[in-house]
Amino acid sequence: MKLQEVFAAAGLPEGVFQVVQGQAQTGRLLTRHRDIRKISLTGEVGTGKAVMADAAATLKQVTLELGGKSPLIVFGDAKLDNAVAGALLANFYSAGEVCSNGTRVFVHQSVRAAFVERLRSRAAAMRIGDPMDPATQVGALISAEHMEKVLGFIARGRGLSSRMSYAPGTRTHHVRRSRPCRQRSFMFLAGCQGSTFSGR
Repeated sequence: MKLQEVFAAAGLPEGVFQVVQGQAQTGRLLTRHRDIRKISLTGEVGTGKAVMADAAATLKQVTLELGGKSPLIVFGDAKLDNAVAGALLANFYSAGEVCSNGTRVFVHQSVRAAFVERLRSRAAAMRIGDPMDPATQVGALISAEHMEKVLGFIARGRGLSSRMSYAPGTRTHHVRRSRPCRQRSFMFLAGCQGSTFSGR
């Protein structure tokens, strides 16, 4: 909504950029409308299938971003500070809930120990807290249920004899606020090393 206001203030003609809010029914009206020629969706697989099926009836062009396992590769001659900064951004941006999240980091054996230590140190310094606080660097996960799902993946990684790297002093907890989003679920920062874990 704010972006629409900015465009209007900048002089963009009315109707060129429009924001339509709604739920599934609103989405279907758009995906099935014969005058709409292109659909771009960022979402989950089930929604992507439904959108593609609707678009097929009118031969719309479709672009779907349904998540993935975006890898980062750190070679032996990499500038480690830059590599660590990239890994932090790829993994912790928006509390890690991004479709292009760098869920896997492959590091050359010759620099692995140094990379992990720098990553651990930088992660420990990140400020975890209320997403409404400008000083916060890592905010809440979307729900308590999702936090439990993430914790389940960590437990699964442990079961596969992975070495876990934690940022010291961080923890899982719930915070209640009087704001509209009353309960926030926070995650500690963790990672698996040397695992064959092919999960999430």
